[in-house]
Amino acid sequence: MENKKNYRYPYVYSIVIVVLLITIVLLLVRLNNRMYNTNKFLAQLIVSQNQKSPVDLEYGPNDIVLGRKDAPVDIYVYTSYRCVYCKEFFETTFKTLKKEYVDEGIAKFIIKNIGYSSDSISLLAAKASYCAYAEGQFSIINMKLLEQYDVLNETEIVKWMYDLDIDTSSFKICLENKMLENLIFENRKEARAIGARGTPAFVIGNNVINGKRPVSKFRELIEVEMELCE
Repeated sequence: MENKKNYRYPYVYSIVIVVLLITIVLLLVRLNNRMYNTNKFLAQLIVSQNQKSPVDLEYGPNDIVLGRKDAPVDIYVYTSYRCVYCKEFFETTFKTLKKEYVDEGIAKFIIKNIGYSSDSISLLAAKASYCAYAEGQFSIINMKLLEQYDVLNETEIVKWMYDLDIDTSSFKICLENKMLENLIFENRKEARAIGARGTPAFVIGNNVINGKRPVSKFRELIEVEMELCE
């Protein structure tokens, strides 16, 4: 009996070893899958921080352009007048970039106001900004609208426009122009197409920037575009 028991031991050991090897292999496979998923997540996170625009952008004759039209670097700004971060951008970062790049003829801003289809006041404010631009008064009305982003109303918007000595009849015609409303809707579609996730959103070269960013981020991308233009 003793010999028979000893005879079985090698088989038992073999089975145990095989089971252990299978367990180790399964654990390694599981660990590898976890590492793959982690790397995939990190890669997606990096891409989302420096996303590439899938759209070749061009500005048209009705777009708001701030700066010299022949400036080599284009900075597209998707904005709205119900957006606190848009207000902060124009109050701080915009002024710095304007001084460093726009006033020097290096870059120009193309402002794409998207309004909000569910907010008639936001849409009215967007239309008013285009009408003011046509009269050479965009900078003034833009800051007034942004400063009052949370309490905008039709009476105040119309009053501000009239305070700029804009002809009443031409302003009224401008606001009622269906093509202007269509332009704002097209801006909204374009923003979605490039991957904008709200306002403000920016495109510099092929790079999409979503949300509030430090001025250093804009400088970095503008410098890259400057090198490409040389």
